[in-house]
Amino acid sequence: MAGSLDVGVGMLIAASLSFAYGLEVHPPYVLVFGALFALLPDFDIVLPILKGNIEGNHRLTLFHAPLLTLGIVAFFGAIGSFYAGNIFWLVCPLVCVLWHYIHDTEGWFLGNGAIAWAWPYRKTTYTFKGPTILEEGSHDEWLTTNWLKPASLSIKELGLGALFVGAAIAFFYGSFWGCVAFAAAILSVIVAWISYSFFSRGFF
Repeated sequence: MAGSLDVGVGMLIAASLSFAYGLEVHPPYVLVFGALFALLPDFDIVLPILKGNIEGNHRLTLFHAPLLTLGIVAFFGAIGSFYAGNIFWLVCPLVCVLWHYIHDTEGWFLGNGAIAWAWPYRKTTYTFKGPTILEEGSHDEWLTTNWLKPASLSIKELGLGALFVGAAIAFFYGSFWGCVAFAAAILSVIVAWISYSFFSRGFF
């Protein structure tokens, strides 16, 4: 749920760029490609989740060091573009990953938190308002407060995420299926919230 807006924007970026660059790839693969790269910086939380230890702030890892990660993505994207003969494979992952970092940086409408934009030259974490100290915090508490129930952050991001997913689907399959995807995404969020509410109160 926490990555819903990244997924939606990544899918929309991939869909629009595939049209712009005349990409001849089946739509599902394009949409999944965009979603995965928009989520790439958050892959650093997969291992802690599997270990059952997700304390601390995962935005302090190297996955959230834009100069490093964007450089690696650009390197492999350039190779992919060269062999595939289409610059889409360079531009799309770069834009998707860059979007994620902008989204993770406080100082605009939906930005929140801070990341080490200048690493390895500086370890300082930045928002768009300037340097700041990023607190470790509790990931479980953050999820419970902001995502597992209706909250200002979750309502805005899940709503926009569903909207962008619908728009990306509409790019390839038409407005009807775009609306269906939007409605399905919203419904799944409501079901998840209701389910968590019951489980957290011990009804099951």
